[in-house]
Amino acid sequence: MCVDGETPDAQRDGILAAFRGRQFKYLLNVGVLTTGYDNPGIDAIVLLRPTRSPGLLLQIAGRGLRLDPRKSNCLFLDYGGNLAFFGPLDTIEDTITVKEKGRKGAAPTKVCPQCDTVLHASATVCSTCGKEFPRKVKHEEEAASDAVTSDTPIKHAVSSLQARLHKKPGKPETLRIDYLNELGMPIASEWFSLSPGANLYAVNKSQRALADWWMSPFRKVGDTLYLYTGTGDLQKLDMLGIVEHAGRLIPPRMITTIRDGKFVSVIAKEFA
Repeated sequence: MCVDGETPDAQRDGILAAFRGRQFKYLLNVGVLTTGYDNPGIDAIVLLRPTRSPGLLLQIAGRGLRLDPRKSNCLFLDYGGNLAFFGPLDTIEDTITVKEKGRKGAAPTKVCPQCDTVLHASATVCSTCGKEFPRKVKHEEEAASDAVTSDTPIKHAVSSLQARLHKKPGKPETLRIDYLNELGMPIASEWFSLSPGANLYAVNKSQRALADWWMSPFRKVGDTLYLYTGTGDLQKLDMLGIVEHAGRLIPPRMITTIRDGKFVSVIAKEFA
């Protein structure tokens, strides 16, 4: 079933009543149920449009976030790239822009490439030469894999990694490993506390993580991290040596991340 702005009021009321009564499972709407519609039983939102209004996105998602004893969760499928633009829903800060009353901007236009007639941007046919303009698809063919809420784990394919020394004023130096996708773009980063001046628990945890890495060149003996050489000997490493050889680590095939406030943490790795 479907309702839009041209659906007669009586017909719309009947459709909504039948939907609330669960006489059918799915209801398509075009811009009429995005705000103000209250049906706590809704357990899935499929968003087929982009928006750059944080308030509207939260309102749309809110149609499925009402508490109801008949449901335990809500499926949110975003085909419009909204989560990639704004981030997880629970980190969005709604802002309201007040337009100056009575002030009008210039109408958006486009030029017909066939006869140079200036047309309104929404025109589908040129009024002068009859040229038809293809309609642009405003949503993707697959739902986004971006996190719906900040505590949603997300899996990423990894192509390579980079290791470098990370320095922060007033803090012990750390090893930073950046995970990159097939385009060489960073996905997420991890920091390993290995400096003698760092917290002993953090150092021990970081040493163990590097030594347990799949096919790792590192070995942990006691409270020291060593490089396992080709001859079977163990070579003691300083901080710079660890950073240098960390670049030899085999990148995981997949990593799982979770957002922690403004930061993204790596919570799991999968190797080939």
